[in-house]
Amino acid sequence: MPSDEVGLKILTSPPIYDLLYDYCTPGMLQRLARTCSSVYGETADYLRHTFSIRLTKQLARFFGDNEGALAFRQLQARLEFLICGSQALQLMDRTTYENSDLDLYISRSHTKEVGEYLLAAGYTYIRLREPCIGPASFEDAIHRFEDLDSDDYPFSTRTGEFRTFTFRKRLNPSDTSVPLHEDSSALQVQVVAARRRGHLFSVVLQFHSTVVMNFIAWDRAVSMYPRATFERREGLLNYDKKSFSDTPAIEKYESRGFRIRTEIESHDFTRSQDPMTTSPDDGTAFEGAIPFGPRFVGDGNCWTVKLDTTNLQVAPGVMRWSLEANSWSLSRSFGTRKKLTKFENLRSGSLKHVYSVTREFHDFLKDLLIDKSDSDDDSEAWLPSDDAQ
Repeated sequence: MPSDEVGLKILTSPPIYDLLYDYCTPGMLQRLARTCSSVYGETADYLRHTFSIRLTKQLARFFGDNEGALAFRQLQARLEFLICGSQALQLMDRTTYENSDLDLYISRSHTKEVGEYLLAAGYTYIRLREPCIGPASFEDAIHRFEDLDSDDYPFSTRTGEFRTFTFRKRLNPSDTSVPLHEDSSALQVQVVAARRRGHLFSVVLQFHSTVVMNFIAWDRAVSMYPRATFERREGLLNYDKKSFSDTPAIEKYESRGFRIRTEIESHDFTRSQDPMTTSPDDGTAFEGAIPFGPRFVGDGNCWTVKLDTTNLQVAPGVMRWSLEANSWSLSRSFGTRKKLTKFENLRSGSLKHVYSVTREFHDFLKDLLIDKSDSDDDSEAWLPSDDAQ
Protein backbone atom coordinates (compact mmCIF):
# COMPACT_ATOMS: atom_id res chain seq x y z
CA MET A 1 0.00 0.00 0.00
CA PRO A 2 1.47 3.41 -0.97
CA SER A 3 2.65 5.51 1.96
CA ASP A 4 0.13 8.28 1.26
CA GLU A 5 -2.72 5.77 1.47
CA VAL A 6 -1.35 4.50 4.78
CA GLY A 7 -1.25 8.05 6.12
CA LEU A 8 -4.81 8.70 5.00
CA LYS A 9 -5.94 5.44 6.61
CA ILE A 10 -4.40 6.50 9.92
CA LEU A 11 -5.95 9.96 9.81
CA THR A 12 -9.44 8.62 8.99
CA SER A 13 -9.67 5.56 11.27
CA PRO A 14 -11.54 6.47 14.50
CA PRO A 15 -9.72 4.08 16.86
CA ILE A 16 -6.41 5.53 15.69
CA TYR A 17 -7.12 9.19 15.08
CA ASP A 18 -8.76 9.64 18.49
CA LEU A 19 -5.40 8.87 20.08
CA LEU A 20 -3.47 10.91 17.53
CA TYR A 21 -5.72 13.97 17.52
CA ASP A 22 -5.69 14.16 21.33
CA TYR A 23 -2.09 15.38 21.05
CA CYS A 24 -2.82 17.99 18.37
CA THR A 25 -3.32 21.66 19.14
CA PRO A 26 -6.29 23.41 17.54
CA GLY A 27 -3.98 24.88 14.91
CA MET A 28 -2.64 21.44 14.03
CA LEU A 29 -6.18 20.10 13.67
CA GLN A 30 -7.12 23.01 11.43
CA ARG A 31 -4.13 22.38 9.20
CA LEU A 32 -4.88 18.65 9.03
CA ALA A 33 -8.48 19.42 8.11
CA ARG A 34 -7.31 21.36 5.08
CA THR A 35 -5.35 18.48 3.58
CA CYS A 36 -8.37 16.74 2.02
CA SER A 37 -12.12 16.32 2.37
CA SER A 38 -11.82 12.94 4.13
CA VAL A 39 -9.56 14.27 6.88
CA TYR A 40 -11.74 17.40 7.15
CA GLY A 41 -14.76 15.24 7.94
CA GLU A 42 -12.89 13.08 10.44
CA THR A 43 -11.39 16.02 12.35
CA ALA A 44 -14.84 17.62 12.57
CA ASP A 45 -16.28 14.31 13.83
CA TYR A 46 -13.44 13.95 16.34
CA LEU A 47 -14.01 17.44 17.74
CA ARG A 48 -17.79 17.00 17.90
CA HIS A 49 -17.79 13.72 19.78
CA THR A 50 -14.75 14.56 21.96
CA PHE A 51 -16.16 17.90 23.06
CA SER A 52 -19.64 16.46 23.62
CA ILE A 53 -18.31 13.61 25.76
CA ARG A 54 -16.06 15.93 27.76
CA LEU A 55 -18.89 18.43 28.27
CA THR A 56 -21.17 15.69 29.57
CA LYS A 57 -18.45 14.60 32.01
CA GLN A 58 -17.87 18.18 33.18
CA LEU A 59 -21.58 18.81 33.77
CA ALA A 60 -22.13 15.40 35.39
CA ARG A 61 -19.77 16.53 38.15
CA PHE A 62 -22.26 19.27 39.05
CA PHE A 63 -25.51 17.41 38.35
CA GLY A 64 -24.84 13.87 39.49
CA ASP A 65 -24.66 11.78 36.33
CA ASN A 66 -24.99 11.81 32.55
CA GLU A 67 -28.78 12.12 32.75
CA GLY A 68 -28.42 15.15 34.99
CA ALA A 69 -25.94 16.64 32.53
CA LEU A 70 -28.35 16.05 29.63
CA ALA A 71 -31.23 17.65 31.56
CA PHE A 72 -29.09 20.70 32.22
CA ARG A 73 -28.13 20.95 28.54
CA GLN A 74 -31.84 20.77 27.72
CA LEU A 75 -32.42 23.73 30.03
CA GLN A 76 -29.59 25.60 28.33
CA ALA A 77 -31.03 24.86 24.88
CA ARG A 78 -34.39 26.31 25.94
CA LEU A 79 -33.08 29.41 27.71
CA GLU A 80 -30.01 29.98 25.52
CA PHE A 81 -27.59 30.96 28.29
CA LEU A 82 -23.82 30.60 28.06
CA ILE A 83 -21.28 28.59 30.05
CA CYS A 84 -18.04 30.56 30.42
CA GLY A 85 -14.97 30.74 32.62
CA SER A 86 -12.90 27.69 33.54
CA GLN A 87 -15.43 25.18 32.22
CA ALA A 88 -15.35 26.66 28.72
CA LEU A 89 -11.56 27.01 28.71
CA GLN A 90 -10.88 23.47 29.89
CA LEU A 91 -13.35 22.04 27.38
CA MET A 92 -11.65 23.76 24.45
CA ASP A 93 -8.20 23.00 25.85
CA ARG A 94 -9.22 19.36 26.39
CA THR A 95 -7.88 19.37 29.92
CA THR A 96 -9.24 19.33 33.47
CA TYR A 97 -9.02 21.99 36.17
CA GLU A 98 -9.66 20.44 39.55
CA ASN A 99 -12.29 22.09 41.76
CA SER A 100 -13.25 24.64 39.11
CA ASP A 101 -16.62 26.42 39.34
CA LEU A 102 -19.46 26.39 36.84
CA ASP A 103 -20.16 29.94 35.59
CA LEU A 104 -23.48 30.57 33.86
CA TYR A 105 -24.19 33.81 32.00
CA ILE A 106 -27.91 34.35 31.57
CA SER A 107 -30.49 36.94 30.66
CA ARG A 108 -32.19 38.75 33.52
CA SER A 109 -35.61 37.25 32.74
CA HIS A 110 -34.27 33.71 33.28
CA THR A 111 -32.53 34.32 36.61
CA LYS A 112 -35.34 32.99 38.78
CA GLU A 113 -35.87 29.84 36.72
CA VAL A 114 -32.19 28.93 36.63
CA GLY A 115 -31.79 29.62 40.35
CA GLU A 116 -34.78 27.44 41.20
CA TYR A 117 -33.37 24.69 38.97
CA LEU A 118 -30.16 24.73 41.00
CA LEU A 119 -32.06 24.70 44.30
CA ALA A 120 -34.04 21.67 43.10
CA ALA A 121 -30.73 19.99 42.20
CA GLY A 122 -29.60 20.24 45.83
CA TYR A 123 -27.67 23.51 45.73
CA THR A 124 -27.92 26.18 48.42
CA TYR A 125 -27.95 29.90 47.76
CA ILE A 126 -24.94 31.60 49.37
CA ARG A 127 -25.08 35.18 50.55
CA LEU A 128 -22.29 37.50 49.51
CA ARG A 129 -19.46 37.24 52.02
CA GLU A 130 -21.70 35.18 54.24
CA PRO A 131 -22.90 35.60 56.86
CA CYS A 132 -22.72 39.38 56.95
CA ILE A 133 -24.00 40.80 53.68
CA GLY A 134 -26.89 40.27 51.28
CA PRO A 135 -30.35 38.68 51.36
CA ALA A 136 -30.62 35.48 53.35
CA SER A 137 -32.60 33.61 50.68
CA PHE A 138 -32.61 33.32 46.92
CA GLU A 139 -36.23 34.51 46.85
CA ASP A 140 -35.25 37.71 48.63
CA ALA A 141 -32.23 38.12 46.37
CA ILE A 142 -34.41 37.83 43.26
CA HIS A 143 -36.84 40.37 44.67
CA ARG A 144 -33.98 42.79 45.26
CA PHE A 145 -32.54 42.09 41.82
CA GLU A 146 -35.82 42.81 40.10
CA ASP A 147 -35.92 46.16 41.87
CA LEU A 148 -33.36 47.72 39.57
CA ASP A 149 -33.45 51.00 41.45
CA SER A 150 -31.62 49.33 44.32
CA ASP A 151 -28.16 50.02 42.90
CA ASP A 152 -26.67 49.95 46.38
CA TYR A 153 -27.36 46.24 46.64
CA PRO A 154 -23.99 44.58 47.38
CA PHE A 155 -23.81 41.83 44.77
CA SER A 156 -20.34 40.84 43.65
CA THR A 157 -19.89 42.67 40.38
CA ARG A 158 -17.23 44.60 38.50
CA THR A 159 -19.73 46.80 36.66
CA GLY A 160 -23.34 47.73 37.13
CA GLU A 161 -24.34 45.71 34.07
CA PHE A 162 -24.76 42.35 35.78
CA ARG A 163 -25.35 40.65 39.12
CA THR A 164 -23.84 37.45 40.46
CA PHE A 165 -25.72 34.77 42.44
CA THR A 166 -23.68 32.00 44.08
CA PHE A 167 -24.90 28.47 44.80
CA ARG A 168 -22.97 25.71 46.55
CA LYS A 169 -23.46 22.00 47.21
CA ARG A 170 -21.52 19.64 49.44
CA LEU A 171 -19.89 16.54 48.07
CA ASN A 172 -20.34 13.21 49.83
CA PRO A 173 -18.61 12.59 52.09
CA SER A 174 -17.73 16.04 53.45
CA ASP A 175 -17.04 17.65 56.78
CA THR A 176 -20.39 19.18 57.75
CA SER A 177 -18.78 20.97 60.68
CA VAL A 178 -17.27 23.38 58.15
CA PRO A 179 -19.73 26.10 57.07
CA LEU A 180 -20.87 25.59 53.49
CA HIS A 181 -19.49 28.93 52.31
CA GLU A 182 -16.05 27.90 53.67
CA ASP A 183 -16.07 24.32 52.39
CA SER A 184 -13.32 24.28 49.74
CA SER A 185 -14.46 20.87 48.47
CA ALA A 186 -18.04 21.98 47.77
CA LEU A 187 -19.33 22.37 44.23
CA GLN A 188 -19.98 25.96 43.27
CA VAL A 189 -22.18 27.41 40.52
CA GLN A 190 -22.23 31.13 39.84
CA VAL A 191 -25.16 32.60 37.94
CA VAL A 192 -24.22 35.90 36.32
CA ALA A 193 -27.34 37.73 35.18
CA ALA A 194 -27.34 40.66 32.78
CA ARG A 195 -29.38 43.62 34.01
CA ARG A 196 -32.05 45.53 32.10
CA ARG A 197 -29.53 47.85 30.47
CA GLY A 198 -26.90 45.18 30.13
CA HIS A 199 -26.67 42.37 27.62
CA LEU A 200 -25.46 38.81 27.83
CA PHE A 201 -22.72 38.95 25.22
CA SER A 202 -21.50 42.37 26.36
CA VAL A 203 -20.49 40.71 29.63
CA VAL A 204 -18.30 38.26 27.68
CA LEU A 205 -16.60 41.21 25.98
CA GLN A 206 -15.73 42.59 29.44
CA PHE A 207 -13.90 39.49 30.70
CA HIS A 208 -10.56 40.29 32.31
CA SER A 209 -8.42 38.91 29.48
CA THR A 210 -8.61 37.21 26.10
CA VAL A 211 -7.70 33.86 27.71
CA VAL A 212 -11.22 33.51 29.14
CA MET A 213 -13.09 34.81 26.09
CA ASN A 214 -14.49 31.38 25.33
CA PHE A 215 -18.04 30.17 25.80
CA ILE A 216 -20.25 27.12 25.47
CA ALA A 217 -23.67 27.63 23.91
CA TRP A 218 -26.27 24.86 23.75
CA ASP A 219 -25.11 23.74 20.30
CA ARG A 220 -21.48 24.87 19.98
CA ALA A 221 -18.33 25.93 21.77
CA VAL A 222 -16.48 29.06 20.65
CA SER A 223 -13.06 30.54 21.38
CA MET A 224 -12.72 34.18 20.35
CA TYR A 225 -8.90 34.28 20.47
CA PRO A 226 -7.78 30.68 19.83
CA ARG A 227 -4.32 31.29 18.42
CA ALA A 228 -3.13 33.33 21.39
CA THR A 229 -4.89 31.10 23.94
CA PHE A 230 -4.11 27.60 22.69
CA GLU A 231 -1.12 28.03 20.39
CA ARG A 232 0.88 30.68 22.27
CA ARG A 233 -0.61 29.99 25.73
CA GLU A 234 -1.01 33.68 26.42
CA GLY A 235 -3.64 36.38 26.75
CA LEU A 236 -3.94 40.14 26.65
CA LEU A 237 -5.44 42.00 29.57
CA ASN A 238 -8.60 43.95 28.88
CA TYR A 239 -7.45 46.92 30.93
CA ASP A 240 -4.66 48.29 33.07
CA LYS A 241 -3.50 45.58 35.46
CA LYS A 242 -2.35 48.19 37.97
CA SER A 243 -5.94 49.19 38.61
CA PHE A 244 -7.38 45.73 38.06
CA SER A 245 -9.47 44.37 40.93
CA ASP A 246 -9.41 40.76 39.70
CA THR A 247 -5.71 40.13 40.22
CA PRO A 248 -6.43 36.74 41.89
CA ALA A 249 -8.23 35.66 38.70
CA ILE A 250 -5.20 36.62 36.63
CA GLU A 251 -2.91 34.73 38.99
CA LYS A 252 -5.17 31.68 38.70
CA TYR A 253 -4.76 31.51 34.94
CA GLU A 254 -1.06 32.24 35.16
CA SER A 255 -0.75 29.25 37.49
CA ARG A 256 -2.42 27.19 34.75
CA GLY A 257 0.37 27.99 32.35
CA PHE A 258 -0.92 31.09 30.55
CA ARG A 259 1.11 34.26 30.22
CA ILE A 260 -1.19 37.22 30.80
CA ARG A 261 0.35 40.37 29.37
CA THR A 262 -0.73 43.94 29.76
CA GLU A 263 0.53 45.41 26.50
CA ILE A 264 0.34 44.75 22.78
CA GLU A 265 3.44 43.12 21.26
CA SER A 266 4.81 43.17 17.74
CA HIS A 267 3.61 39.66 16.86
CA ASP A 268 0.03 40.81 17.38
CA PHE A 269 0.32 42.66 14.08
CA THR A 270 2.20 40.12 11.99
CA ARG A 271 0.58 38.53 8.96
CA SER A 272 0.23 34.76 8.97
CA GLN A 273 -1.05 32.02 6.71
CA ASP A 274 -2.17 29.97 9.69
CA PRO A 275 -5.76 28.86 9.03
CA MET A 276 -6.55 29.53 12.67
CA THR A 277 -6.21 33.24 11.91
CA THR A 278 -7.64 33.71 8.44
CA SER A 279 -8.78 37.32 8.02
CA PRO A 280 -10.07 39.50 5.19
CA ASP A 281 -7.46 40.60 2.63
CA ASP A 282 -8.57 44.21 2.74
CA GLY A 283 -6.42 45.08 5.74
CA THR A 284 -9.35 45.52 8.13
CA ALA A 285 -7.94 42.94 10.54
CA PHE A 286 -4.49 41.85 11.60
CA GLU A 287 -3.70 38.15 11.60
CA GLY A 288 -1.40 38.04 14.60
CA ALA A 289 -1.89 36.30 17.91
CA ILE A 290 -4.53 38.87 18.93
CA PRO A 291 -6.44 39.77 15.73
CA PHE A 292 -7.32 43.47 15.59
CA GLY A 293 -10.07 45.20 13.68
CA PRO A 294 -13.79 44.39 13.36
CA ARG A 295 -14.75 40.93 14.59
CA PHE A 296 -17.90 38.85 14.90
CA VAL A 297 -18.78 35.55 16.56
CA GLY A 298 -17.83 32.68 14.28
CA ASP A 299 -15.53 34.68 12.00
CA GLY A 300 -12.30 33.24 10.61
CA ASN A 301 -10.41 34.27 13.74
CA CYS A 302 -12.74 32.30 16.03
CA TRP A 303 -12.53 28.58 16.66
CA THR A 304 -16.03 27.11 16.59
CA VAL A 305 -16.81 23.49 17.42
CA LYS A 306 -20.30 22.09 16.91
CA LEU A 307 -21.65 19.94 19.75
CA ASP A 308 -23.80 16.82 19.52
CA THR A 309 -27.41 17.95 20.02
CA THR A 310 -29.05 14.64 19.05
CA ASN A 311 -30.83 14.14 22.38
CA LEU A 312 -31.81 17.77 22.87
CA GLN A 313 -35.37 18.73 22.08
CA VAL A 314 -35.74 22.22 20.64
CA ALA A 315 -39.21 23.62 20.07
CA PRO A 316 -39.81 24.20 16.34
CA GLY A 317 -40.52 27.71 15.14
CA VAL A 318 -38.80 29.38 18.10
CA MET A 319 -36.80 32.46 17.11
CA ARG A 320 -33.29 31.62 18.26
CA TRP A 321 -30.67 34.06 19.45
CA SER A 322 -28.18 34.38 16.59
CA LEU A 323 -24.76 34.44 18.23
CA GLU A 324 -23.15 35.28 14.90
CA ALA A 325 -24.95 38.64 14.88
CA ASN A 326 -22.79 39.79 17.81
CA SER A 327 -19.71 41.79 16.83
CA TRP A 328 -17.06 44.01 18.34
CA SER A 329 -13.97 45.92 17.30
CA LEU A 330 -10.49 45.50 18.72
CA SER A 331 -8.14 48.43 18.21
CA ARG A 332 -4.91 49.82 19.54
CA SER A 333 -4.89 52.87 21.76
CA PHE A 334 -2.41 55.13 20.03
CA GLY A 335 0.13 56.59 22.41
CA THR A 336 -0.03 53.46 24.55
CA ARG A 337 0.38 49.73 23.98
CA LYS A 338 -3.05 48.83 25.33
CA LYS A 339 -5.98 47.44 23.42
CA LEU A 340 -9.48 48.85 23.20
CA THR A 341 -12.54 46.64 22.91
CA LYS A 342 -15.34 48.70 21.42
CA PHE A 343 -18.99 47.77 20.98
CA GLU A 344 -22.49 49.06 21.53
CA ASN A 345 -25.65 47.22 22.52
CA LEU A 346 -28.33 47.10 19.85
CA ARG A 347 -31.88 46.76 21.15
CA SER A 348 -35.15 47.59 19.47
CA GLY A 349 -38.80 46.68 19.49
CA SER A 350 -38.13 45.23 16.04
CA LEU A 351 -35.75 42.66 17.54
CA LYS A 352 -36.57 39.86 19.96
CA HIS A 353 -33.02 39.72 21.31
CA VAL A 354 -30.34 42.25 22.20
CA TYR A 355 -27.03 42.18 20.35
CA SER A 356 -23.57 43.65 20.88
CA VAL A 357 -22.36 45.19 17.63
CA THR A 358 -19.52 47.38 16.39
CA ARG A 359 -20.06 51.10 16.73
CA GLU A 360 -20.08 51.55 12.96
CA PHE A 361 -22.80 48.94 12.48
CA HIS A 362 -24.77 50.39 15.39
CA ASP A 363 -24.68 53.86 13.85
CA PHE A 364 -25.75 52.45 10.49
CA LEU A 365 -28.79 50.69 11.96
CA LYS A 366 -29.89 52.99 14.75
CA ASP A 367 -32.20 55.08 12.60
CA LEU A 368 -33.84 51.90 11.31
CA LEU A 369 -34.17 49.80 14.45
CA ILE A 370 -33.46 51.74 17.63
CA ASP A 371 -36.13 53.86 19.24
CA LYS A 372 -34.71 57.36 19.35
CA SER A 373 -36.02 57.87 22.84
CA ASP A 374 -33.96 54.89 24.01
CA SER A 375 -30.80 55.09 21.93
CA ASP A 376 -28.86 57.48 24.13
CA ASP A 377 -29.39 55.40 27.23
CA ASP A 378 -28.79 52.08 25.53
CA SER A 379 -25.39 52.76 24.01
CA GLU A 380 -22.78 50.66 25.73
CA ALA A 381 -19.08 50.78 24.93
CA TRP A 382 -16.55 49.29 27.28
CA LEU A 383 -13.25 51.12 27.29
CA PRO A 384 -10.36 51.33 29.72
CA SER A 385 -11.06 54.41 31.82
CA ASP A 386 -7.74 56.05 31.03
CA ASP A 387 -8.21 55.59 27.29
CA ALA A 388 -11.85 56.51 26.91
CA GLN A 389 -12.48 59.13 24.30
